[in-house]
Amino acid sequence: MGEVVSGELAWTHREDPEVWWSGPAGGVANIGLVVTGQTPEMFARIKSAYDRLAAQRVEENGLIDLPAVALLASGRC
Repeated sequence: MGEVVSGELAWTHREDPEVWWSGPAGGVANIGLVVTGQTPEMFARIKSAYDRLAAQRVEENGLIDLPAVALLASGRC
């Protein structure tokens, strides 16, 4: 029987809010396809909602703090 180990990794991802927004605004991934597929008016509404939500997580250094958690597992036979 193989050996398997796993653990949880937790960290805070810190990024400039406009850099974080640039992915969806640039069409990156599924969310980007959804965002860029909207009318200009809806795109502006989405950006406004993003700005409002991001402002709740912006720290004094101007960066948005996004908590992240991942499970890491490895094994061998």
